Amino acid sequence: MKRYTIDESNSFSALAFAEDLIMLATTKDKAQNLLHQTESYLKNLGMCIAAENCASSEFRSTKDSWYIANPDLCLANGDKIPNSAADSSLCYLGGHISPWSGLNYNDLVAQLETAIERCPSAKSKPHQNYP
Repeated sequence: MKRYTIDESNSFSALAFAEDLIMLATTKDKAQNLLHQTESYLKNLGMCIAAENCASSEFRSTKDSWYIANPDLCLANGDKIPNSAADSSLCYLGGHISPWSGLNYNDLVAQLETAIERCPSAKSKPHQNYP
């Protein structure tokens, strides 16, 4: 599997946090293969991918620019992964990723501070109480 190098000691082919996952590949075939490997792994855990909650994009270069194409990825059951257009953004871990504006976290720090301030007064659910 192709890995993307950040520096001499760090590289990646996927970014994951909880139920959010971003997969990266250099070709459509490799992307489809990575998608099927992920599906297989999740199936063994009793989980599945909901195509309607996914997005895909293929970045193609031209002589002096680039454009976004639909890679036509689909799940093993035939459900198609929706294409993400150039003017859309992907929400990931509270930030928005866009081909035009990059990564934008807006007021994430302020939102986290507010959430942390509310924690002491938050009520736990019965199954979260420990003896």
